[in-house]
Amino acid sequence: MYSPPAMELPDQTPIGGIPTEPASFAPLATPAPQTPASPTAPARTWSYDELTQALQADPTDSMAYYRLARFWHARNSANQALDAYQNAARLDPMNGAMQNDLGVLYYQRGNNREAEKALRRSMGLDPFAAANHYNLGLALLRAGRRDEAAQEFSRAASSAASDDERQRFLNARNGRPGGPLLSPQP
Repeated sequence: MYSPPAMELPDQTPIGGIPTEPASFAPLATPAPQTPASPTAPARTWSYDELTQALQADPTDSMAYYRLARFWHARNSANQALDAYQNAARLDPMNGAMQNDLGVLYYQRGNNREAEKALRRSMGLDPFAAANHYNLGLALLRAGRRDEAAQEFSRAASSAASDDERQRFLNARNGRPGGPLLSPQP
């Protein structure tokens, strides 16, 4: 059985190091509720201490950075979340979920240009993830590109996992968008 060679990471220290607890949180829109990993078991919750210990043990652990980014994002701490998302994406540039969530954070911060870039990368990596199309549609809608946004909302609806999700995307296409969607919890 063929197994592709492992990709070697450059010998670099993570950008910004391990974030510390902030004194105050910058307000952001509340992220959408997450779908559990399975219908019977909720997604695992990681503590700040567990994540920082994981990063101290292995500063190239992209998933630990990604989980730390989600930790900060859920607490509306945009600067810490952005730093952790950027570290995760630098260490694992082929992870579409990380790119989607980075795009959501940029969108929530009002940085539409960077949001669109990250969301287009996420779609290139995972073209069938409905949330990627939906979130790109939101960024395009905010930029006044309604026709392109409608196409992305339609693509999201065609990839929807449930009738409720499909209806959400069709509502967006019909001028009633909701908030952006994060990827399922890692």
